[in-house]
Amino acid sequence: MPRNRLLDNWRRCGVSLFVALWLFFFGVSPAFAAARGNVLSQTDPPSQGFYSEAAGYGEGFGYVIPDVPDGPQFYVMFRALGGGPVLGYPLASPFTDATTGDMYLILQYAVLVWHKSSGQISLANTFELLDNAGLEQWLLDRGIPQPITDDGGSTFAESRTIRLSWLTDPEIAARFLQNPLVPGNLEISILLYGLPMSHPQKLGPFVVQRFQRAAFQRWVEDIPGQPKPGTVTQVFAGILYKEANLIPMDAYRPVPNPFDKPSDALLAQVRSLLAEQEVTAHLVHHLDHAIIGYAPDLLDTAALRIGNWVLIYLHPALKDARYEAVAAVLAHLATYLEAHALSPVPLEHTRETCKQLVADGLRIEAALWQALWGPAGTYNAKSYEEILNGYVVESQLSPSWADFIAEIHCT
Repeated sequence: MPRNRLLDNWRRCGVSLFVALWLFFFGVSPAFAAARGNVLSQTDPPSQGFYSEAAGYGEGFGYVIPDVPDGPQFYVMFRALGGGPVLGYPLASPFTDATTGDMYLILQYAVLVWHKSSGQISLANTFELLDNAGLEQWLLDRGIPQPITDDGGSTFAESRTIRLSWLTDPEIAARFLQNPLVPGNLEISILLYGLPMSHPQKLGPFVVQRFQRAAFQRWVEDIPGQPKPGTVTQVFAGILYKEANLIPMDAYRPVPNPFDKPSDALLAQVRSLLAEQEVTAHLVHHLDHAIIGYAPDLLDTAALRIGNWVLIYLHPALKDARYEAVAAVLAHLATYLEAHALSPVPLEHTRETCKQLVADGLRIEAALWQALWGPAGTYNAKSYEEILNGYVVESQLSPSWADFIAEIHCT
């Protein structure tokens, strides 16, 4: 059967399988449904999950998988299908196709798509999406066989039987059947991975077979740093989709952990304070487009430009500090942004520029703290505020104190 007719029949078939899978997880096996990976939630039942594993920005920043009111219930479906261990973690925020109105969520191993016309969510046929974008040769260059477009079947049932007969590599066939949800259940394997789109084929150091939603590689050559011969691995289909530049740029924008980030009220207080103080008023607008979150995996605060975004990582100790302390830290980091914005040439990341940036930031930090609390700092200071008190005192004792700290920081 030609591939487009196979697709139409398989999409209709997939709806009943999703219903069956939903009943399986939430009616029979709540242990599977509870698997939630690196998600922090304050709601019960949760309506969104936050994941940083595949974002590449550290624990404080990542992407949300939401249940959209009156829209796609991505988080419900993500959990029903086994979550991160089965589908992988999000590579971007959900985005809408401007032509169809369908909404996509790209995960490491899979793509979830909400169909606007039906209001249903399904696993997308990821490799067919890539084919439709004209990337068959691009996929072949990356070890994915080209698809067999006509399997010879005249009905969907015939095509299904024919394509399943292509499971001729015993190890790949075994991996296909041993899906992580219901091992040995053929229908669940087809649901997760789709039907075969190629025969097993030797490409480079592995034998690979392509399916509608996945590809499996059986490694046959011993290559340092790669899986041992005989190992069967699943291709990161979602990562290939990302590498094909099919995700809109805005969807890559990272978000701070929505369950553990500075509140909008706190940041409003900070901005108001910075705008009121003569020493920091000129810095406020540099924070306009910054994305601010806590960074539990960093030793200190930081401001980083990543692509089109500026990410500001706040040390978790600032959660217990007064908002004035948060303002002092953000004033420090805003000086880095100011240096980038005002520099006539791209800023070179050398030890000398690091020292200059850190020293300038420390002086602004100390100047704001002194303007607020005087030359001795504040009484009853908490841990992070004691550091700021020390800056104020040291700035009175030596004009080079900031340079000294910067020297240590930038070694």
